[in-house]
Amino acid sequence: MSSSEKTPNLRLNKWLGSDIPSRTDFVNDNIIIDTALNGHTKNSNIHITADERVKWDNAYYIGTFMGNGATTRNITPGISFVPRLGLIFPIDVLPTVSDFNNKVCYNYFAFFSSRGSSAGVTLREDGITVEQSTTSIGNGNYKYFNDNGQAYVYILFR
Repeated sequence: MSSSEKTPNLRLNKWLGSDIPSRTDFVNDNIIIDTALNGHTKNSNIHITADERVKWDNAYYIGTFMGNGATTRNITPGISFVPRLGLIFPIDVLPTVSDFNNKVCYNYFAFFSSRGSSAGVTLREDGITVEQSTTSIGNGNYKYFNDNGQAYVYILFR
């Protein structure tokens, strides 16, 4: 005979002293528990997959490189995601250096994204392409994202 009472949530057997448990009661309770746990663990609204966990744990990448003076250079960090947004800036230099006497501006700081970027940096699926101006890009502005001997930091966001 099954139990006289049931648990409130899963309706498992809750035997009283006068009840006589049977094997079928235990088998049915195990099926109820297994079904409930399976439904819970497979619920993607409350649980994430291992791939999702890796993706969320690695939301950004911070890298550095030393400028070599080339007019165009690809920086490929070997990341495990396709970046969508980023920024680049020099170490120990102001983001924009202006020489008012010669009416020039050297731009060391840029934002870049999959939808558009500041002049001088292009976002790729595997990293970024940086540019170094040898002549003004207009109005005395220069792209300075690969200045020879200058250290840079870049941050790529998933």
